[in-house]
Amino acid sequence: MGKRGPKPKPSALKKLAGNPGKRRLNKAEPKPAPIDGPAEPPDWLDLDARDEWARVAPELSRLGILTKIDLSLLAAYCLAYAEMVVATRQLQEMGTNVVVVKNDDGTIKYMQPAPHVGIAHRAALRMRTLAAEMGITPSARTRLVTETDGPTKQDDQTLRLFGQ
Repeated sequence: MGKRGPKPKPSALKKLAGNPGKRRLNKAEPKPAPIDGPAEPPDWLDLDARDEWARVAPELSRLGILTKIDLSLLAAYCLAYAEMVVATRQLQEMGTNVVVVKNDDGTIKYMQPAPHVGIAHRAALRMRTLAAEMGITPSARTRLVTETDGPTKQDDQTLRLFGQ
């Protein structure tokens, strides 16, 4: 049987949120290395996924949220985005969200959602889940408090984030 209750929030995100529960923070929690400079997308990402990476990665890095071990999670988010975009484009090309199945005599047997509807929906759900994990969603951002109003050097912000 799995663990019960909500997943624990990383101490870094608790600090950014001002430790609202006022519980003791785990001082022995692993602290992954921050990204040095711009995070480059993996070579295997397609064009749509790379565009999303270019839009999101710099801001996550600036906020001090993106670390080296988060890159695969960001890649998964970008892949889900690209999958949603491709499925949505295919629906637009079809001009409909339904598929009509006909009998041998040409009469309508039944109508069902086009497969692309489910693909786009599942990709959007994966995006939402991954985005919440990374602090990308508006509700996730409302729980974060940054120490500065504007952009700062990544290293300086990361050091302040981890209290060093």
